[in-house]
Amino acid sequence: MFIFSWLFKRKKYAQKGNQTAASRQQTQTSSSSSTIHNDLNQNIEDIKRLFPESPDLVVHRFSAGKQETQSVLLYIDGLTDKNSINNNILRPMMYDFQEDKKGIPAPTISGARSVSSINDVENAILQGETALFIEGRQEAWIYDTKGWPQRAIEDPQLEASLKGAHQGFVETGMQNIALLRRYLPNKELRIKQHTVDRRGQTKAWIIYLEDVAHPEVLQELVTRIKKSRC
Repeated sequence: MFIFSWLFKRKKYAQKGNQTAASRQQTQTSSSSSTIHNDLNQNIEDIKRLFPESPDLVVHRFSAGKQETQSVLLYIDGLTDKNSINNNILRPMMYDFQEDKKGIPAPTISGARSVSSINDVENAILQGETALFIEGRQEAWIYDTKGWPQRAIEDPQLEASLKGAHQGFVETGMQNIALLRRYLPNKELRIKQHTVDRRGQTKAWIIYLEDVAHPEVLQELVTRIKKSRC
């Protein structure tokens, strides 16, 4: 009797997982084929829709040009070099900019490439590049700002490996997330942040693949984490 009950639950979870994956695939297909809009806020919402449950996604708004045109930079924290972003993108856009006939800032920074698809922006962000959107422009500019965690990552002393990469996690949560992002640049990667210790405000992250993990199992894990708070 127990075996039949277990098989029934497993079949039910599999059916729910397949239905969820199918609906998610349909939604993502329509989102990934969309083009970049003239509306800056609409572009930001499209990117956020592709990166749900991603606390490491940075949305940096700023004004550029004499007209103070609203602009935004989007990148993954931990995968990019912030000095490169500040010196090679923000500063030129705010002080050394050029404008077209309409008075809209025209990025002319060397090394940038123009794209017109949200899907291209998504792939670039996952690879550690930075995307620039400007209000009124139906395109985005991609900058090579890759900057992986540079802390000396040593072999795990308790988990020595003869094959494969000899890299281990460190004490900083965001660096560990960046390490996972580097080896798994997939938009299905989800990161849920929770507070485990009420006094010390210790952060914990649940990291999973949206199209693989079962929602019921994830919910049970979240419930147990909440019960373990002290």
